[in-house]
Amino acid sequence: MYFETFCKDLNESPWRGSICEIGVGVPFQSAYLNIPGASKTILFTHSPYNKAFQSTGFRSVSVDATNKLAWEDHLNSHSTFREANLPKDYLFAIAASGAHKSVDEKGQSHGWVTVAYRETEDGGLKASHFHWTAQKEKNLSRENLGENLAYCIAWFLNKVLLNKYETWEQAISDLNSLGINKPEFAVAIDLIEDSNVSIQEHLLLASSTNPLVYHNERFHRAADYIRKYSRCYRGSFNPPTLAHEEIGEGAMFEISLDNARKGRATFADIVHRLKMIDLTGRPTLITAGLPLFVDLHKLLLRHDAKSMEYLVGADTFNAIVDEKYIDTNNPDFFIDFSRVSLAQSAKFLVLPRKDTDLVENKYSKSIDWKNLECSNSHISATDARGGRKEYVSVSVRNYIEDNRLYGWV
Repeated sequence: MYFETFCKDLNESPWRGSICEIGVGVPFQSAYLNIPGASKTILFTHSPYNKAFQSTGFRSVSVDATNKLAWEDHLNSHSTFREANLPKDYLFAIAASGAHKSVDEKGQSHGWVTVAYRETEDGGLKASHFHWTAQKEKNLSRENLGENLAYCIAWFLNKVLLNKYETWEQAISDLNSLGINKPEFAVAIDLIEDSNVSIQEHLLLASSTNPLVYHNERFHRAADYIRKYSRCYRGSFNPPTLAHEEIGEGAMFEISLDNARKGRATFADIVHRLKMIDLTGRPTLITAGLPLFVDLHKLLLRHDAKSMEYLVGADTFNAIVDEKYIDTNNPDFFIDFSRVSLAQSAKFLVLPRKDTDLVENKYSKSIDWKNLECSNSHISATDARGGRKEYVSVSVRNYIEDNRLYGWV
């Protein structure tokens, strides 16, 4: 009913517009045009599958391509309405693109949808990124996948065009309550290109199958970073210290919203850490519902990580191999890295602490690890929070003082 209600509401609204689709937009367009009333709402549709007809200069499945296609259609509609002397205040252009071929080959893929809806310099462009993984494992047919994608696009347009939600927090909360971002839905939304989406609102999109990446003051498609980096640094980074910066050179940092030992962190706290890490120039992978390391590793493998070196502190390493965090009844729950294939190889680089002995047990002996040398190994985040300002960079220090964190004055 959600999709049918959206179509009915759009048809009864003053909005008029167009649909441009390349792959991922087919199910949305087909389902929408079957709803009575669409003929007075949709001005035209087109499917420029051949790149010669796209004229974007970008990869077909990219936000740049959907932005350009939507903007061009929006300009065409405005031009036509001017010539016909028709009202132009409620014109929209939707462009959607996705890669179905990858779904068949790997069981995972992604797509973008953009809507242009204002006669401004950028057309009021808003975009959203969808991805789906493990299609074969879920036995998800193309038809069912299409229905799920159409549902996601309808949700996005409900917020942008029909203002069914006053804030993105309300929209994303409804998205989660409807079950769209849950693992069984197979399709997830991980990125919304809208300056009005706050970092805290964006964090609501994170789930056990839906990681996020924050870098250079904005969110990015997680798979692009997971494939690009061969080092992952899991930690709390509260705050990121000079030791973290030294060790994490060339690595993707990772923060889990759920910690096996400390529970779930508040979004306000995570936002501060993301901004401080960003000041160091490192990207941050954000995960949720994955408090144990084995879950993180499996997630990265599902997102095409070929090999990975994990940077961890001594306390994190001890938690990884602690039997109380391991399901001993499930032989696959703890990964024996000596047995995984080269394409999925991994090893640990462990930063020792003078006050922490590394655990030696059958689990620590089954994985490939070595101590990591660090000239700042004496520095701890605990001491930094306690007032050792020289333990963090100048930019992080200024951020902490400006935001009055840790009782610094």
